[in-house]
Amino acid sequence: MGMFDTAIGEASRLLEVTDQFTMLLNPFSIREIRIRELLATGRVGRAVAEAERPDRSAAALVVAPQWRVIDRVTSGAAMLAAGAATLTRLRHGLS
Repeated sequence: MGMFDTAIGEASRLLEVTDQFTMLLNPFSIREIRIRELLATGRVGRAVAEAERPDRSAAALVVAPQWRVIDRVTSGAAMLAAGAATLTRLRHGLS
C-alpha cells in the first residue's frame, strides 16, 4: 500500500466518524480524489469501478453543485482511460 492509499484511507476513516464536513473534505471530494489517484497510478480498472459506483449517501446530496460536475468529469476521464487501455491492448494483440 502506497502513501496515497494510506492518506485516502485515513481521510475516509475520519469521514466515517464525523458528520461535520467541509467544502473540501467530504465523501464526494474523497471519492473524486480516489478516482484521480487510481488513474494517476495506472489502476484504471479500479478507477472505473469506483466511478461506476456513485455515492448515494445523504452526505453526497448536500455537497456544493460544482462537486457534482467535477465528479462527472473525473468519472468520464476514468471511462476514457479504460477505453484507451483497451484500445492499446487490442492494437498490440493483447486481450
